[in-house]
Amino acid sequence: MNRFIIIFYIFIGYISCYSNNNTINSLKNIDITINDAVNLALRNNLDYETEKLKLENKKWQMYTCWNSFIPNITAGFLLYRYNSYKNINANDSDAWNLNLNFNLSYTLNASLFLSLYQTIIDYKAEKINLNSAKSSLIKNVKKQYFNLVILKKNIELINDEMINAKKLYEQTKAIFEKGLSSEYNLLSSKIQYENLKPSIISLQKKYNQNLLLYKQVLGFKDEFDINLVDEIQIKKHDIESKEILFKNIENRFDIQLLKISLETLNNSKNKYIASFTPNFLFRYYADLTFQKNIFKYNWFGDYNYMNSNWNQIDGEISLGLSFPLSSWFPFSNEQMHIETATNQIIQKKFEITKARQSAKIEIESLIESIEGSKEILNSIYENLIFAQRAYEMAKEEYNVGTKNLLDVQNSMADLNKAKFNFLSEELNYISTLLDLEYASNKIFE
Repeated sequence: MNRFIIIFYIFIGYISCYSNNNTINSLKNIDITINDAVNLALRNNLDYETEKLKLENKKWQMYTCWNSFIPNITAGFLLYRYNSYKNINANDSDAWNLNLNFNLSYTLNASLFLSLYQTIIDYKAEKINLNSAKSSLIKNVKKQYFNLVILKKNIELINDEMINAKKLYEQTKAIFEKGLSSEYNLLSSKIQYENLKPSIISLQKKYNQNLLLYKQVLGFKDEFDINLVDEIQIKKHDIESKEILFKNIENRFDIQLLKISLETLNNSKNKYIASFTPNFLFRYYADLTFQKNIFKYNWFGDYNYMNSNWNQIDGEISLGLSFPLSSWFPFSNEQMHIETATNQIIQKKFEITKARQSAKIEIESLIESIEGSKEILNSIYENLIFAQRAYEMAKEEYNVGTKNLLDVQNSMADLNKAKFNFLSEELNYISTLLDLEYASNKIFE
């Protein structure tokens, strides 16, 4: 009976381990859609995480910029004795004295408020950088996803070509053995089949390398296998008119950053101008000294005791205004800084105008590329249908002896070329559409 129980538990343990291994294997083989890939990249990509940390830092600088209004406050104490004691009380010739001091100073000027405003500008700039990084990451993740899908389809295409080439070789070999075909045809079919092997090995290697890099972008470890399950589905998007997209140019990230840069230059110029305004000064200083030996007498007592033994040697409270007269001298540093900032502002405006023009040219070029890609896809698709039909006809006529082996090989090459061209143009269309979305900062559904 005990032996039966032991065998039963061993069996249960084996089943449990087998189940766990299957679970682990299933977890390491993950199906990824295009939306999954985007979400994973946004959650795990290190470059994007760095941009989020930068934004968080700028946010805290903006939220805590009020600390510039905190005055400069110091407090301290000092124990001292005189080497040559000029005593008030001869009995305390070796007296140690205690000094307490408190100092508060504050300077207020117009530049301080402009510095606070600069933290808001910096936060807005970093927020645009984060949005730009996010949009760029999404675009690149989608491009890499579809590039891998096309690579995989090319591998499948060459696999199919190898299968057909192998069938053709075996068919030619059978005919040759019956004496109905030449040795040249046999060797030619064999060479065509063997020439495909290096191509598929090279493509498979390229696919594996790109997939490894893609897993790093998504945050997967090397031991995980991912399957890209989404296919390329070409939707002939109706692109909005150029004029509508041109109106969206101001929302481009590069234009927004240039505007923020212009705002920073204007704020810097205003800070130089603020250096011509007066500074408000406030200071409070207290200095108390215990006049007796601190090791012999009590530090605290009644009012008369405190008043006679604690004396303020030095102390003050002051209010004032300070006028920067040197800034008003002709060609002073401040005036030259203002002149330089003015020229930089003009240059930045020219740069923004030039960026708008370049953006229009880029958008117009991308729209033309998309429209051209639509026409090319239609043409290639029609050619693909013809090539498929021509290959089937060549095989049928080769079987009845009205076509030779070279005709079949040429038809196969034309068909595969048409398939490859169609896949390449699909990728080109998707990539150009993603570039247009990024360039116009607009998503096309």
